[in-house]
Amino acid sequence: MRCQVMKIGNSKGITVPKKILEKSGIRDIMKISVRNSTFIISAIPSIKRKKWSVFKKALKETSDFVNNKFDKNDWTW
Repeated sequence: MRCQVMKIGNSKGITVPKKILEKSGIRDIMKISVRNSTFIISAIPSIKRKKWSVFKKALKETSDFVNNKFDKNDWTW
């Protein structure tokens, strides 16, 4: 398939037909490299981000108990 290289600001770009994107598995992000004057474009699997609630739960579990020298020796109630 042939496509036209077009000017986009100070760069150049191409449009990739939807059918080719679907076959390649490329969604939001891709890896581009050049080997022997040939572009190699490949899909990068998307990384699922953890939810904020998971982070808060882990933080609470680790911060409920603090074991340090100050608490053992210097602090009194």
